[in-house]
Amino acid sequence: MELDWQTQRDLELFQGSAAEQSIFEVLDRTRTTDGKRVLQKRFKNPLYTVSLIRETQNVVSFLSSAVPNVTFPFSQSDLDNFQQYLDSTYLVITPAEGFFGNFAEKLSSIRDKEFTNFIRQKPYFALEFLMKAGTFYDLLDLESCPEMLRKDIQFFRTIVGFGGFNELLIDPVSNKFQIHDGIKLDNLFRKDLKKSLFHLLERLIELDGLLSMAKISHERGFVMPEFIEANGPFVELHGVYHLFVESPIRNDFEVKEGKNILFLTGPNMAGKTTYMKAVAISLLLAHIGMGVPAIKMRLTLFTRFFCSLNAMDNIREGVSSFFSEIRRVKQILEAALNEDQMFAIFDELFKGTNVKDALDCSNVVINGLAGFSRHAFMVSSHLLELHDLLSDSHRIDFFHFNGEVLEEKISFDYRLKPGVCSQRLGFQILQQEGILKLLGGDNIIQSAKGL
Repeated sequence: MELDWQTQRDLELFQGSAAEQSIFEVLDRTRTTDGKRVLQKRFKNPLYTVSLIRETQNVVSFLSSAVPNVTFPFSQSDLDNFQQYLDSTYLVITPAEGFFGNFAEKLSSIRDKEFTNFIRQKPYFALEFLMKAGTFYDLLDLESCPEMLRKDIQFFRTIVGFGGFNELLIDPVSNKFQIHDGIKLDNLFRKDLKKSLFHLLERLIELDGLLSMAKISHERGFVMPEFIEANGPFVELHGVYHLFVESPIRNDFEVKEGKNILFLTGPNMAGKTTYMKAVAISLLLAHIGMGVPAIKMRLTLFTRFFCSLNAMDNIREGVSSFFSEIRRVKQILEAALNEDQMFAIFDELFKGTNVKDALDCSNVVINGLAGFSRHAFMVSSHLLELHDLLSDSHRIDFFHFNGEVLEEKISFDYRLKPGVCSQRLGFQILQQEGILKLLGGDNIIQSAKGL
């Protein structure tokens, strides 16, 4: 599956707000640009079967346990030089045999200095590259390796076994090679093994991305999710937190049988949006096949993810923020008709219009979403009146965050609680931040009350 651009933007997956880091930047531990590219591809395209997810989980878990002793051995320059060598346009020469053949090779090397420099250096660089790969693979215990890694190691050993040059891998630098030796190696690498070496390069680049997933899981103490079978959408998430929060308060999230919507209320700044993003990010990481920032996670497979957190207008197309919300809801509903099991998040539905329209539209949409029993949704709203309109639906769970006002100061504990919050703290926040004082203090308050 592929995450659409709005979901990527809303979660700050690849682009953080202002000059801040993105989620990807916080989690990236790759050593090469190519490794970063394949890891970005994994983030954009979550896995679509439980078997693929478990296969990746096994590799990440294995590498995570090996992380203190294992480091990806190549730089981007190493990868580039290896690929450039394999793609070289120099003619591959068949090694000559006998005295006259060797004499012809030496004579040719005198006449073509550029080719001579190439044949003296590049095949031996490739040999050193393969030695690094061999040393790296030797650090991984073949017997306990997951199947994916075991195949990679066996493939590498097949390559060096085919060429008969595995003895040279012990220490290629100490061997004194002649032009004839370079031609033989070049013939082997760029003719007989070229396709296999390109495949090896691809597997090593993938391994840089997988090692990055393992490193961050080990470093942050992420837990590996468990995928289960169920009749409908299921998520059991304990102690989840957002990666951007330095000293996070952990919360739980649950989608269980018969309840496919979590309806969230609470005042501004209480933690609703951060919580929703934290849940979405954990779901995404779970479907990539890596650990998640939580204490425990069990879930069913979801085939699509959608976020609708920040509606944006489009002046060129004449699209208002409200109409942008309408189109987003339509897009998600159309997907819901076709997907097996989808997860979508709506933060403050229809905030781009007046309160009456927002209430009517939200009522229709949320009650309608409750009927999509094979999908799961999180919806937040400041419209407290919605509770009375939605409370008859047995498919909706109500939770909230709240704040506390002590001596005209507002504080938040950022802890999720059951039920609905009726607090309205917008005016107190306005006052706390000194806006009323800037506008004229008590006079403006009295004037506002008079209105």
